[in-house]
Amino acid sequence: MAGKFTGPPVFLLKAVPIARMNISQHTTYEAGIKEERDPRVRFYATACMPYTAHLLCLFLLLILGACAQEGAPPGGPPDTFAPYVVDLTPSDGTVQVPVNSSPVITFNERIDFRSLEDAVFVVPLIPFKFKSNWDGDEITLQFEEPLQQNKTYVITLGTTVRDLRNNRLTSAVVYAFSTGDLIDQGEITGVVALNDRPTLGAFVWAYNIRLKPEPDPAKIPPDYIVQSGEDGTFRFTNLSINPYRIFAFRDQGRDRRYDIGMDPLGLPTRDVILSKDQVSSGPLWLQLAVRDTVAMYISSARATQNNQVDVRLSKAVQAETASDVTHYHVVDTQRGEPLEVLTAYRNLPDSTSLTLRTASQTAGSTYRLTISDLRDYGGALIYTADNTADFTGSSGEDTVPPTLKTVSPANRSQNVPLQPNIVLTFNEPVIMEDNSITVVDTLDQRVVGTIYWPAPTVAVFRPEGSLAPNMQYTLYIIINRIRDLSGQWLENSNSESDSISHTFTTVDPNEYGVVSGSVIDEDSTTTGAIYISITNVLNRTNTYQTRIPTVGPYSLNQLMSGRYTLYAYRDANNNGRFDIGTVLPFIPAERAIAHAGTLSVRSSWELEGVDLRFRP
Repeated sequence: MAGKFTGPPVFLLKAVPIARMNISQHTTYEAGIKEERDPRVRFYATACMPYTAHLLCLFLLLILGACAQEGAPPGGPPDTFAPYVVDLTPSDGTVQVPVNSSPVITFNERIDFRSLEDAVFVVPLIPFKFKSNWDGDEITLQFEEPLQQNKTYVITLGTTVRDLRNNRLTSAVVYAFSTGDLIDQGEITGVVALNDRPTLGAFVWAYNIRLKPEPDPAKIPPDYIVQSGEDGTFRFTNLSINPYRIFAFRDQGRDRRYDIGMDPLGLPTRDVILSKDQVSSGPLWLQLAVRDTVAMYISSARATQNNQVDVRLSKAVQAETASDVTHYHVVDTQRGEPLEVLTAYRNLPDSTSLTLRTASQTAGSTYRLTISDLRDYGGALIYTADNTADFTGSSGEDTVPPTLKTVSPANRSQNVPLQPNIVLTFNEPVIMEDNSITVVDTLDQRVVGTIYWPAPTVAVFRPEGSLAPNMQYTLYIIINRIRDLSGQWLENSNSESDSISHTFTTVDPNEYGVVSGSVIDEDSTTTGAIYISITNVLNRTNTYQTRIPTVGPYSLNQLMSGRYTLYAYRDANNNGRFDIGTVLPFIPAERAIAHAGTLSVRSSWELEGVDLRFRP
């Protein structure tokens, strides 16, 4: 700011309307003041530039400094209070507003002017600039074109508006006025969640699907915009009577647009139809997830032994489809003879790596692998235009013994549940003879149980009953009773012992808490099992899940004390996972719900009546 002083500074920030902007444009400053100073100091520092006036400027500055010393001493507790709006002009609900009006928003304190850039929305979309008063607590919206006649306008202040101490609005502020005689009264509410927990500051876009029947948030600007509050909730107000489709996303790039592959996006479980008889709807539940539009394909295939092929995929593959040998077809490219695939499995923890066990290969022959109907974690099928790979047959033999990679519970674990799954993971498929693993207590009493194989490299020992509370157990893994498919015995890291041993201690039941309630679905036409998950707030790996076949009572037992979030979804297609839906063609997400707030679980206490209600 140079030259002659002409009055209070004007902060200008140009907000290009989404309807008119190139989607890659960013809102930018045209002018602004970056430093936080007393405005009187800025006046004197700006106005008193001639050399002959330096003494006068110095004199005035000394007066200001002396005056400052007469105030309250510096220090005191830091400002931790959120800002809030104290006045709106025109006020909420005003009608017959002139088309050349400039709304004024007054806060209780000075606002960080830069925070307005991504937080103020006006719909219907119209370009505008900001102007601030001296104190920085009064913001004027200067529209760059006249308002439309007989139209309801909604101004939203998002939760990213903050004061000079970075305290944010606790919830979005929404108010409306009309240039006509009436104000639209439609309303849609909901919750935005990320990782099954309500999330703050997500953009929520509403599309009038009568005007935009196939909205794509990556390409088409919305008709209405709000942001989610601290508790993840959002609220559209003053909507016209029309059908709507709602999307939510977390703006990772801070560019006020949805970027595929970077921003997690949430789809609704249904479209909303507002009518004269039903002017409000909700709550909707929008679960955010990053959508990877790149299809899975084969990166490489290589024979490492005469009966083993290592395959690398571009993306992580689902375990349930990876182990199905019918998805793999191998043929000798010269003789046209098929090579049988005997076993297939993922190489954990790298879920992009597969191993195929085949019949004996012919060394030097070229084989072609074709994979079909394999699905990635998102449920998408492998890309059929790039689902083949050639490899050369190997003459190598398996001379390396199998190894034990992980054991769960880990050695010396505490507070192990009384009905645990004891999981052993190997580096390759193994054959376990009878009594290859045993579990005994401190009295050398053996635990009776069964072994099942969720994957060729994973064995799970499940006790038939509950273990004793507050008891130490020892797991023995017998070396010479576990071998791979080539007959190699399990590797022994301790040559002086014929077994590997792990100990763990069970929990004291007095440390357990219980959460129980009922699941209600207001849509009686829906079906599908219901998956309920409860997660410790401080340790997200401490997650418990239960499945109930239909609506009704549920109980989550053996919970350690702490604070938890509770979440559930209805598995309509019974595939055992939450389906996030697709934008185009539009396929709604599966219905999900989270309990508001967190639950406090206490030892030896049952938290009853925690109901979960699915809305239509």
